[in-house]
Amino acid sequence: LLLQKTISKEKKQLVNLKQQQVQLNTLLQNLQAMEVVEKAKQARNPSKQIKDGYPDYRYEDNSPFFSRKLSKPIENGTVTVKFGEIRGGVPNNGILFDAKNSSIHAISNGRVIFSGVLPGFGQMVVVDNGDNYTSIYGGILPDVVKNQQLKANQVIGSSGTSANQPMGGVYFELRHLGKPVNPSKLQSF
Repeated sequence: LLLQKTISKEKKQLVNLKQQQVQLNTLLQNLQAMEVVEKAKQARNPSKQIKDGYPDYRYEDNSPFFSRKLSKPIENGTVTVKFGEIRGGVPNNGILFDAKNSSIHAISNGRVIFSGVLPGFGQMVVVDNGDNYTSIYGGILPDVVKNQQLKANQVIGSSGTSANQPMGGVYFELRHLGKPVNPSKLQSF
């Protein structure tokens, strides 16, 4: 009986994790579609391409992403789940940190394309870092808003406590052209 309850609980967790992954993928696809439309508008009206001294879609003179000086996403945190580790039967697409009351930093210059709540991830921030890279920060208390320009290492929020971390910590994910990239390949990780 106990074994059946454990199996049932784990099956429910697996279904939940798969649903969360689908929700995140859908959100990112929608954000990318909105970016394509916005870039097309910018191309038709080039006088609006520079805002607050930053070109909207070019960061650090279009240098390749991996040659940039990148910052760690979290000031004080211990990695609890690594990229690719199986968690609840699903491979992890990012890194999960155990962190309480720590600052969360933008890993690179960029622009906030989403700041809000996604079920299963809690409050999150998605940043367009240019060069077709997107960084995702979940389970945080954001201090930034949509369309805000960011500098590398800029504080974008705090980890808060476990009460605002539905995944059991602060989640960080890096994507290139919508596909998860192992963040530990970056020089600063």
